[in-house]
Amino acid sequence: MYLHFLEVFVFLGSETEETYYALFPVIRNILPLNYDGIRFFIDFMHAIMNANQQIFPNSKLLCYWFHYTQSVVRYCHREVKGVLKLAKRHDVAARIFRMK
Repeated sequence: MYLHFLEVFVFLGSETEETYYALFPVIRNILPLNYDGIRFFIDFMHAIMNANQQIFPNSKLLCYWFHYTQSVVRYCHREVKGVLKLAKRHDVAARIFRMK
C-alpha cells in the first residue's frame, strides 16, 4: 500500500470564506488530482470548512485536534463563568471538559 502526502502552504491576506472560495479552484487547477474521496487536514475554522465542502464535495474533511481544543479553551476563558457553572452543576459536562 502506498501513502501519499501532499502539503500546500498559502499565505493569505484574509481568512474569509470568500478568500477560500477563490483559492480552492486555483489549487484544483494547479494540482490536477482525483479529488473524489481525498482527505484534507485543515485548521478548525468555519470559513475554510464551508468552502472546502462546497468546492470539494466528495472529500473527507479532518481537522487538527490541537486547534480544536485550543479554540475550546479560548472559548472557556471568554465565557468562564457560564462554563464553570455548567461543569459544577452537571457531571456529564464536567467529564466532557476533562475529556475523559
